[in-house]
Amino acid sequence: MKLVGKYLRSLFNQNGELEVTFKVNNHYHVRQAQQLNSDDNYKMDISVVKQKRSLEQNRFMWALLHQLEIVTQEDSMLWYIKALEESNAKCDYLMGIPEVQERLQTVYRAVKVVDTRFDKDIKTHMYKCFYGSSKFTVEEMTLLIETIMRYCVEHNIDTELYKYEEA
Repeated sequence: MKLVGKYLRSLFNQNGELEVTFKVNNHYHVRQAQQLNSDDNYKMDISVVKQKRSLEQNRFMWALLHQLEIVTQEDSMLWYIKALEESNAKCDYLMGIPEVQERLQTVYRAVKVVDTRFDKDIKTHMYKCFYGSSKFTVEEMTLLIETIMRYCVEHNIDTELYKYEEA
């Protein structure tokens, strides 16, 4: 069983034992907690929850990218890559022959050729391979969206029409 909650306090009871209190809001986790038996001992592993970017942020981002594509007639994936670069998103640099690009695009969300070289008449590319925004934290995703929103403002796109509700 896994429970997610917010730490509220800890105190020592009249027997000198430490009691720790967490607030649990998620309905599924509340149901799980209700199954606990006070006669049993439980092993706990407590760690800080790292929030991932939200699905609402993701939908908002792609709606804006789609509008950029409509207004500018430039592919939304090119706008996405531009925003990833500008927001210093996580990426790997890899060297390979041109035929490897298709395979890289199955592993990475976005791939850009940043250099071309010839070694003994063999053409190779330096690829900048971006991890997709699905791997971003809320903060990283927010920075990416702010970059895309700036592009929209520059192209007179009303971003409020696509706004999501932040938690």
